[in-house]
Amino acid sequence: MSDKRDQKKAAEDMAEYFRQVDAFVNYEDPESIIREQLFKEIEQSGFDSLTQPQKTYHALCCFDDALFNLGLWWFFNNTEADMVEFTALALNELGIAELSDSFQLARSALTGIPDPFECANEINDESYMDAFMDTGNSLTDYILEYAEHHGLFLTQPATSANKM
Repeated sequence: MSDKRDQKKAAEDMAEYFRQVDAFVNYEDPESIIREQLFKEIEQSGFDSLTQPQKTYHALCCFDDALFNLGLWWFFNNTEADMVEFTALALNELGIAELSDSFQLARSALTGIPDPFECANEINDESYMDAFMDTGNSLTDYILEYAEHHGLFLTQPATSANKM
């Protein structure tokens, strides 16, 4: 009788293990969901169709991605001027003066100069990137707090009724 109980328990444990693995493999974090929804909305209806919090979140995420993947020089020299300006406003909206000041300083130093990786350029965008890491929290943490505060992680897309 004990063998049957042990086998049943082992089968239940194995089923639970596979359920957990399946949940892990199929997990979509709320941040990925909202970012995908925003990209689809922008693609279909344009940036102006987003709510103000969605625009702010999107701009900050694009900047954060560039910061960690492509660098500040790339962001300031390859991003549309309107989006760079909106990102500056979005950083102001976070209310963290150091971030906004660091953005403006990096923007002034890095916009319009040759790519530092392709020529002997004295200006290094990494020195400006440090400012975004030294604010107590990372920029990513501030972005997530902003999104949570504005209810952006609800999985339903915004409608024109709830736009600001």
